[in-house]
Amino acid sequence: MGYDNFVPAKTIMKILFCSITYGKNIFAGMENAAFNFVHGLRESGHNVFVFTSNAYIKSGKQNGIVVKTSDFLPHDFPTTDGDILRIYKKNKIKISIELKEFIRETLPDLIISWDPLWGIVQYVDKKALCGIKTAVVFHVVSALPILKRANTYNYDFYFAVSTNLALQIKPNVTKKINILPNSINFRLYKPWLLPKKKPYITINGRLSPEKGINYAVQGAIPFLKRNQNYKLILFSGDFPFGDKNIVKSEILSILTRHNLENRVIWKNNIEWRKIPKILMQSSIVILPSLFESFGIAALETMASGTLLICTNVGNLPTLVQDTAIIVRPKSIKSIEKALLSLTSKDIHNKPRAKKSRHIAQMYDRKRIADGFIKQIKAKI
Repeated sequence: MGYDNFVPAKTIMKILFCSITYGKNIFAGMENAAFNFVHGLRESGHNVFVFTSNAYIKSGKQNGIVVKTSDFLPHDFPTTDGDILRIYKKNKIKISIELKEFIRETLPDLIISWDPLWGIVQYVDKKALCGIKTAVVFHVVSALPILKRANTYNYDFYFAVSTNLALQIKPNVTKKINILPNSINFRLYKPWLLPKKKPYITINGRLSPEKGINYAVQGAIPFLKRNQNYKLILFSGDFPFGDKNIVKSEILSILTRHNLENRVIWKNNIEWRKIPKILMQSSIVILPSLFESFGIAALETMASGTLLICTNVGNLPTLVQDTAIIVRPKSIKSIEKALLSLTSKDIHNKPRAKKSRHIAQMYDRKRIADGFIKQIKAKI
């Protein structure tokens, strides 16, 4: 659902945003969503403060936002949730002291924990929060102990990025769950400023098993063989919590077997701010995810006005409505059939592009921030 019925909140708030990763323009959904949400709040006129690790950013004022980094938060990209929890437990007292000091400096009206695992708040001493209202935003279905702790920590507000995710976590979170969708900076998407689309098929996702990239690559092979002018764009590099080299090796093996390794354009260590141009230039984008709590990659494609093929998992069908071609997850044949059925008219369908952009605009970061504030102010 979008926030098209919400009006900007007039009351200026002081908001403290807590997340272990913040500040770098990287190819990872939760970090990008955090960056957009914080800047959406700032664009709406609110005073925003960020408490985070020193992984990506230094303490100080960054683009109008005051940032405090902690050496005691996870910052060297542990590989598992358990690693993160162990660091929280080991440094709980020190983190609590730092957070309490930052709260005294900033005097926020609200503290936001960006996901139960990523968001720090439920792992510190409650006294450190000085009785200030708190909110938690769920982004994924975390492990059961994490969900249970979020349920018993007693936040004042609970949010999930989609109704689908809210329903998934509801059995373990008994509090009322509101919806706070992810957002994009819609102003970055101006396809009319670019020349004609290029013969590119972009698979918009990290080389991580849950993104299903290998299924999309295999499904695209017959199309690539039939359309010699088309190339495949794939993203690679050092992403948070390690590069997924095993996935890249599998994909390279598949492409080499079909003599298509030279038909791939690898985008290594891509910055998120460069994604809009790639998507707007592409003729087709595939999002082959095995699950999606929200689907920010789909939203980006919709804002680009580019034809999207995506799986019918999680929140994706609700988000894209009838603007995308829906395929089954893990189905190479389904992707192959969708691509081979496409005509130039399908790819350059202006009414579809217009509708997809209209939906995406409802998720502009300032609009989403305004909707969030309206929900909060109604209950404070």
